[in-house]
Amino acid sequence: ARVMPLTFGVAAVASLSMAGVPPLAGFLSKEMALEEAAHATVFGLPWLVALIATIGAAWSVGYSLRFLVHGFLGQPREDMAEPPHDPGAGLLISPMILAALTAVGGIVPMQVLAPLADVAASAVTGLPVHGHLALWHGLDSAALWMSLAAFGAGVAFVALWPQLSAMFEAAPKLDAKRMFDGVIGAITALARRIDTQMHDGNPVRSFALAVPAMVAVGLWAFLGTSN
Repeated sequence: ARVMPLTFGVAAVASLSMAGVPPLAGFLSKEMALEEAAHATVFGLPWLVALIATIGAAWSVGYSLRFLVHGFLGQPREDMAEPPHDPGAGLLISPMILAALTAVGGIVPMQVLAPLADVAASAVTGLPVHGHLALWHGLDSAALWMSLAAFGAGVAFVALWPQLSAMFEAAPKLDAKRMFDGVIGAITALARRIDTQMHDGNPVRSFALAVPAMVAVGLWAFLGTSN
């Protein structure tokens, strides 16, 4: 943060918006998503979608704050080949524009932002959309309490990162490549076994498989034709 202040500023706005901190634009989108999740019912369970959405929001808070805290607010490193510094304007201008839009998006009057959001949503869905944007919906809003729970869990994730990291390193790891190779090997062995049994040169077996298959396909085509 000290040696790259401009980069830190952009990263702070982007990370806090991703975490859903008001009054940034990310807060508006997260609150709308949580509000919809709070009123969704799946498999007859009115709380399931809300729980999954809150856990997802907590992960967003956790990785956003970890990126910001561990990337910019940790102890200075001395093992750099060259001292770090902010990039030039050519690299910095694009994220600065996006961060500025994120910051402005949450503080402009809602009567200005809401029509723009309605137009964008209507263009995507093909249906008329009339949303309600606000930074405060009252204490009776389910999204508020879901957001507070997610933010608290995300902060706890960052605070407990040393312990969680140690647990992760000690836990057994799943080798995705080995699992993939094992599945492909099993499918290949099964295919070879079937091929060996079916193509053994016995014409009786070949006709016993081919003729019923052709009859079944022809019967299906005959019965499925309306004319």
